Amino acid sequence: MAINSGSAMGDGAPLAVDASSFALDLSGKRSRALSERVVGAVLWACGALSLLTTVGIILILLQQAFVFFSQVPLTDFMFGTTWTALFRTPLYGVLPLVGGTLMITVVAMAVAIPLGLMSAIYLSEYAATRVRDVLKPALEILAGIPTIVYGFFAVTFIRPELLKPIFPGIGPFSALAAGIAVGFMTIPLVASLSEDAMRAACADHRAVGNPAGELLQFRLPCRQHKGAPRGDSARRRLEHERLEVTPPEARMDDVGL
Repeated sequence: MAINSGSAMGDGAPLAVDASSFALDLSGKRSRALSERVVGAVLWACGALSLLTTVGIILILLQQAFVFFSQVPLTDFMFGTTWTALFRTPLYGVLPLVGGTLMITVVAMAVAIPLGLMSAIYLSEYAATRVRDVLKPALEILAGIPTIVYGFFAVTFIRPELLKPIFPGIGPFSALAAGIAVGFMTIPLVASLSEDAMRAACADHRAVGNPAGELLQFRLPCRQHKGAPRGDSARRRLEHERLEVTPPEARMDDVGL
């Protein structure tokens, strides 16, 4: 950039000035680097906070466990058959808690696994795209309901309305009612995971698994895949699926070429 400085210098000689000294940095590199450092510091602080929280929880549990077992013998805790922590003479046998937990788990599995798998099969194999787009998010929303809601549902509806007419002598704190409520709570998780696994299986894996169903005289009546024969017998359908997943070299060996 040249500026005429004759009026100031008196000789009319041009004065050379570097234009780069007046240029503005509009690339945003400085602000971007600063923002990246700030975001990195925030993420590091979040990770450190979660780690410190976990370490604090473990330390508090160890401290309280040391205090507890300094007053209660370990053998009484591990092999005791009575849990009366709030009584005047407290007993801390953990076996009733373990037994109740296992009982509720078995009942919940008996409720959640069949209903969840059947829901997943419907969503994966039968439901139309629009129906699946509505039901799948609904299942995800059901999985976020607080557990206290299911407990209230078990106390106020499952036990008095469903189980009381069948078992008149059922108590107010029923493991069967709790297991059914936990099973209903687990159905969305089982259905969602199973549906994702079924939809992730490719056509070749499905075709390879079909002979096992033919051998056991069981075959899931899925929707007909594109290209599969219609109205054929089970043997011809199985042969069609076998040829789809068999390499050409193996086919030549089968016919003796």
